[in-house]
Parts: sequence; C-alpha cells; structure tokens
Amino acid sequence: MNDRYSPIHTMIPKGRLMMISDTGTPDDPLRAELFRLFSDNRDGSIEILISSYPGSASLKEDFTTGLTALGCTRFDFVELAADTVSEDSVYQRISDARTVIFADEHPELCTLLKDSPLLELLCHKYLLEEDFVLAGINRCAMWIPGIFMNGSGTDRGLGFINSCIVDAGFAGRARLKQLIRTVIAHNTCFGLGLSSGTALIITEGSKVFCTGKGTVMLINAGSVRKKTAGEPEEGASVFIENLKGHILVSGCMLDLATGEVTETLPRSCGQTSVQSEG
Repeated sequence: MNDRYSPIHTMIPKGRLMMISDTGTPDDPLRAELFRLFSDNRDGSIEILISSYPGSASLKEDFTTGLTALGCTRFDFVELAADTVSEDSVYQRISDARTVIFADEHPELCTLLKDSPLLELLCHKYLLEEDFVLAGINRCAMWIPGIFMNGSGTDRGLGFINSCIVDAGFAGRARLKQLIRTVIAHNTCFGLGLSSGTALIITEGSKVFCTGKGTVMLINAGSVRKKTAGEPEEGASVFIENLKGHILVSGCMLDLATGEVTETLPRSCGQTSVQSEG
C-alpha cells in the first residue's frame, strides 16, 4: 500500500476484516453459516470482486444461490480486468458498497488491486466507515495482510493489516512447516493457519474473533532464537527456541497487538508447543 495511506499502521480502523476458509461444497450447511456473516450486513450493498478469467460463472452461481437463500438482494459482481479496474463506474460502485468481498482466487485479482485507485479507496473505507466489511475467501484472504505466502516464498499483499500472515488452506504437516518458516523469517507477524470451514473477524485492526467448525493454528515467533539468518530453506534443519503456538476454535479471541489469547466459551482454546525441522 502506498505511503499516502500509511496512517493505517497507526490509527484504529473503524471497519471490519473477514478472512474465511470456505468448505467449497455448495450444499454444506457450514458454508451457509459463512455466507450468513455477509447477510448480517444485508441492508447495505455487497460488491463481489472477481477476475475476468474463465471459472467465474460457477463462482457467481454459488454466491447468488447462497446470498439469495439468506434474503440478500443488494449484491452484484465486479469483474476486474486491466481495462476496467480504473473505470469511474467501478470506483463509484465500490465507494457505495457496505461490504466488499474478494472471491476470485486467480492471482490477477490481487495484482490488479495492488497499485490501483480501488485499493486506496478500500483502505479509506476500512479506516473511516464503521459499517464497512472487507472479506477475503480462501486464497483471497491470504492477500489481505501486507505479506502473503505463495508457492515459492512470500509476496507483497494488499496491506490492510500488517501484524499477521494468513494461510487459508491450512491442512497437514507440509502447510504447518511452510507457515512456520514464513513466520520465523517475518517474526513481527503472527501466523494464522485456517482449516476448512473457519472464519476470522478482525475489529479495531487487532481484535481477532474465531468462528466456524474448524480450527486456527496460531504461530508466534516473536521470541524465537535461531542459529540461521533469513528464511530457512525448505528441507533444511533449523535450531529454534521459544516458538509458540495455540490452537484456536470458535469462540477464541486473539489480540494481535499483544499476542494474548482469551476465550469467550469455556475450554475453547488450547495451547501447544510447536516444533519445526525445516
């Protein structure tokens, strides 16, 4: 995000962020619960951002079915391409929206947004509008922070929040290792690995609420000491001390400013030690 909107790092945003790991199954009751997160804002318009690549038709059908079933009628799709991302009509639609959803996982969507006027507008709305919601689903959720993981390492994200790195397709030992390596290399950030059917709702720029049927793996490398500098290579052995982890489930709260984990439901959050061998 450019320097013009650098106050996002210092002022408390009034809007909300949502990061969602979707089940991907249209008739899954859990998916309906995730759609319900958007329907809570049904009085305002919802704009769903997709790319111009093939495959968007099924995406439109899924969202139309899910949102309509929950009584939402004021939603539409914005198909972004190099020749439309700067159009005045697109800018106006995003300006009027109460909720904006990044739904298309094609990397072109992130690339188009990075240095566009739309990103500045979205940042402005997130900072200043109390009823504004910005959501990312699956890989799109990973783009919301300032850094995101890709197949070969990390890349610059959209920068709406800069205290965490998100893996919204978290499953299995391989993804855990990748998240650990990334967080160790960027240890001012928390790592958040979302399993399928889980959502994080972030308010005030740092208050994270976990909901859904899945779990979130929280990695904290803020106190890590290691013998190798930089980002560990895949497959390499690394000596690590003080790497911390929590397993969060629905009802857990995380403060990204302090790292404190609390629970709003009894026995909902578990602490664990995290080990990595590269």
